[in-house]
Amino acid sequence: MKLNTKLFIAGAAALLGSTAALAQTVQQAPADGTTQQEHQFRHHGRHHGFLGPRMVEKLGLTSAQQTQLASLKSNMKAEVGPVRSILQTRHAELKALWSAPTKDRNAILAKEAEIDQQKGIIRTAMVDFRIAFGDLLTPQQKAMLTQMRADRAANGFGHRRG
Repeated sequence: MKLNTKLFIAGAAALLGSTAALAQTVQQAPADGTTQQEHQFRHHGRHHGFLGPRMVEKLGLTSAQQTQLASLKSNMKAEVGPVRSILQTRHAELKALWSAPTKDRNAILAKEAEIDQQKGIIRTAMVDFRIAFGDLLTPQQKAMLTQMRADRAANGFGHRRG
């Protein structure tokens, strides 16, 4: 066989092998009906947030504190959930404005202002939550939480997208 034919066959075999390997690594959609992105966020993202079971254990929260924390979380989710849905809709509307053949500057700026307003509602809820949570803690737990937050920020977990 000629050298060109041998190189062609070797290249084709390598391409087929890499395609097969790639096909094996592609993940199937989850069986629970969620999208791949939702599944990954739920199962591989922020498992329980910064105040999950391990954090509760490290802080040594009493059962009364745990009950109050659960109530705070529930109230915050009830307040923020609908706002996040609105925010998601506003982002889709903004994307449509940017995708339009003719850009309407005033409409884009108005939509940005609506998005900022919704984000402000979420920020306010988060501030209220953090203050209320801090009020539940003993001085020792507050000191421990402050140290844990500092350690977490030092390890690169302090910056969030937003």
